[in-house]
Amino acid sequence: MPEVADSCGLSYTGLEQHLLFYHKDLVKRRIRIRKKALRRQRKGEITGRGTVHAPSPELVEKYAEAVHLYATTPMSAARIAGKTGVSKKGFYEHLQRWHLDLVCRRKNIPYEEGRLVDWSQVRKYNPATEAKYAEANRRRNETGLPRNREVGSEGNPGVRQDNARLCRR
Repeated sequence: MPEVADSCGLSYTGLEQHLLFYHKDLVKRRIRIRKKALRRQRKGEITGRGTVHAPSPELVEKYAEAVHLYATTPMSAARIAGKTGVSKKGFYEHLQRWHLDLVCRRKNIPYEEGRLVDWSQVRKYNPATEAKYAEANRRRNETGLPRNREVGSEGNPGVRQDNARLCRR
């Protein structure tokens, strides 16, 4: 409201008094909207404080490259933060607050704006790791062998066999 008062060449308090006296319906409507918006933080919508819930232009610019890489590559968030020069913790927090849709899409979790995310469905591996071992996983699925047998069949000693040998000594 101070910006509106300045652009009209009025004092803020004068504009406020005018609205309260002559436009009570507008003031009541604004109060109703803000009460309805309490504790609701949907991107781009008004909050209980009367501000729009959105990242600042500085934040958008700072994390733009990192968010683009996160959305288009299987690189881990930590690796992306290192590559783009932003802090790892800051990037994680930015993703959780403003790009939860990308985080959920990467983890194959259903996402709907404004609803709680069911984190119990999170898969236990990194997309970069999945991409790295995609060929081995495809072969394992085709043959139907368990993972430890496939590793042993490629000429690598099985870990369980080595551990059993060490325990017998």
